[in-house]
Amino acid sequence: MAIYVPPSRRRARRVLAAAAFLLVGALLGFLVARATAPSLADQVSSAQVQGRSLAAQLRVLALHDEAKALSGDTSTDFALQRTETGLEHAFAAAPWIPAGTRARLSADVAGLRRTAGQPGFGQRAEAAAGAIEQAFGVASEAAGNP
Repeated sequence: MAIYVPPSRRRARRVLAAAAFLLVGALLGFLVARATAPSLADQVSSAQVQGRSLAAQLRVLALHDEAKALSGDTSTDFALQRTETGLEHAFAAAPWIPAGTRARLSADVAGLRRTAGQPGFGQRAEAAAGAIEQAFGVASEAAGNP
């Protein structure tokens, strides 16, 4: 024998079940998102790795300039162009760097492109590398400090 359940009660049960499933799904989605999202420390570390890499690129140019081993304006310009592009990407990953510092670092690298091959290029590249490391909060690797 069937038990009669009024339509209003069936509708209420369906609404409660749907709300419960929605709540459980939202909670599971939130927990999965929290577990898979990079932590703040991971984001900072990633930005610092990018900053360290950019500084290393400039230091290579500085070393080549000191050794008078720059292989031409084209390769130097290409390396500096990659540094400029990398700096833009690194800035996107490092929102804590103030706009004034970003502008100064970008201007430093742009200045290096304009003065490539001129006397003192190596010192300017080294100074720009140090400024990038300082802005990104990484230890200087100059003078053999890994």
